[in-house]
Amino acid sequence: MRTVVDIASKYKPDIAVTAFHSPDARLRYGLTDKQYRNMIISIYMAAIDARYHNFVSALSTQNKGSNLALSTVALGLSSAATVTGQTAANILSAGSAFVTGSNSKISQTLYFEKTLPALIAGMETNRNEIKLTILGKLDRDGAQYPIETAFADIAMYQNSASLDSAIERLTSEAGAISKTARDNVSSIADQ
Repeated sequence: MRTVVDIASKYKPDIAVTAFHSPDARLRYGLTDKQYRNMIISIYMAAIDARYHNFVSALSTQNKGSNLALSTVALGLSSAATVTGQTAANILSAGSAFVTGSNSKISQTLYFEKTLPALIAGMETNRNEIKLTILGKLDRDGAQYPIETAFADIAMYQNSASLDSAIERLTSEAGAISKTARDNVSSIADQ
């Protein structure tokens, strides 16, 4: 990932825009404005894809049990700390807090692990829709699809891989499916 990101950092937007609009093709390595724009887009998309891959890998790895174990240990330690030098009632109270807290953390962790694949699928769908839009514009010449517009599209591509947008998408899709089901039930009931 580091190599791809390093390459992309050599083509900062202000430098790329200047080269794209320059009448001197040497600033674009002898490429046409269209070829240069497409090269820049490809480099940026490769860097975004590498970062996304690392993000998803880390997200998946970190939630495969480590959160559960760490949360449980933390609750155990904090509960134990509350009983130091306390009476039996306080000990029972701390034990109860530990059990309740552990159960809560177990539920949170397990539910998140179950929903993680759906969230990743939502992010993938968002990314693929924007990627298709960008790839569909690559045949346009430099005047029809200037590099400034390409950078705006690249920013949308980068921002499409967020958990918030994936949750929003999944919620919207679930709502649409629910509405269709309600409409189908209603139309059958009306018959």
